[in-house]
Amino acid sequence: MKVVHISSSDTGGAGIAAKRLNDALNNAGVDSTLLCVHKSTSGHKIVQHQIPISAKLLTHSHLPIGQNKYLNHISEFEQAYEAVSFPEAFYDLSDNELVKQADIINLHWVGSILNYKQFFAKTTQPIVWTLHDMNPFLGIAHYMGDLNKNRGFKTIEDKVAHIKYNAISKHQNVHVVNLCDWMKGFSMNSKVFSSRSHSIIPNSIDIGTFTHRDKTACRKALNLNPDDKIVLFCAQSAHNHRKGFDLLLNALKMLKSDIVLAIVGDAENIQLPCNLRHIGFGSVHNELMMSIIYSASDLFVLPSREDNLPNTMVESLCCGTPVVSFSNGGMKNVIADNISGKLIDEQSARALAEAINGMLSSMNTINNAEISSNARAIFQPSQQANEYISLYNSLLKA
Repeated sequence: MKVVHISSSDTGGAGIAAKRLNDALNNAGVDSTLLCVHKSTSGHKIVQHQIPISAKLLTHSHLPIGQNKYLNHISEFEQAYEAVSFPEAFYDLSDNELVKQADIINLHWVGSILNYKQFFAKTTQPIVWTLHDMNPFLGIAHYMGDLNKNRGFKTIEDKVAHIKYNAISKHQNVHVVNLCDWMKGFSMNSKVFSSRSHSIIPNSIDIGTFTHRDKTACRKALNLNPDDKIVLFCAQSAHNHRKGFDLLLNALKMLKSDIVLAIVGDAENIQLPCNLRHIGFGSVHNELMMSIIYSASDLFVLPSREDNLPNTMVESLCCGTPVVSFSNGGMKNVIADNISGKLIDEQSARALAEAINGMLSSMNTINNAEISSNARAIFQPSQQANEYISLYNSLLKA
């Protein structure tokens, strides 16, 4: 069986998840390749799609065709949305030899790299679409929050969603993989995917790297005080409104305990309270380093207003560090309330502060080794690979 995964990138949350699945399948004996337009790593069986010169020229020509039709609104989009994507790329990934030779095509995060009309009309193999966000069944938005707060762009949203629906409708064998119940609910109720079959298969991680480690040793390695209460926040960018760093900062003002805030990711130019002790690790791409940071922390706070199944949550739990989160996305599927963390129904700084206070006051009841063991059993690569192989085989037999 030959499988090709298509992802815009091999980095970022979705790119890393696609790369991990590709590794898991290869380790299970499947001939699997990750095809990216933007390639940054040198991992096993990752190939960069070479964009034709003609497509590059059209992209920079500003002619009002294809995705360039929306250029007049780009500056407005960049201010209003976290991210936007369009379905009319100037090149066609279905022409790539890896795609032509594949038995199964597995799409991942394909924002603005897929020419929907050509791709779904020309490919005949079964397509599995792993949803890392909502963009495949929305218009230009990637999450419902951006869609709801930008009703002024409804005409463009509806137009792009209609282009996607018409294109995908041409392909008879598209199966949707969701990472959690939350995303599955949105997908099944969408016009684009309501008639398609759905599965839930969580992402996997390297459970040999993300594992329970001695907290004292990890703090010594990072030159951290062994007696501090360390609360960790991690996101690609703390500036991303959806990730809720502003809610966390307001919550920290209401804490009963003196804590140290550890931040992983871009937090440049964010004004922190002058009396808040904090450590900025910046962007960390080394997985062993991240495992040590999780293990050195008492608590990981994930204040996302919306999220799917964040890699950071999974990594933290596999390291045995409990997670405090709002009750949305895959967090509802994974976090065991008051055992491996705390789920919060009310999306506010006050409720977040109460949850952090509660967790910090009961840290002596937390069994970090058990949290790690339970999470690693769920998110092990072999489990994910077996579920995908079973799905692929069923689609090939259909």
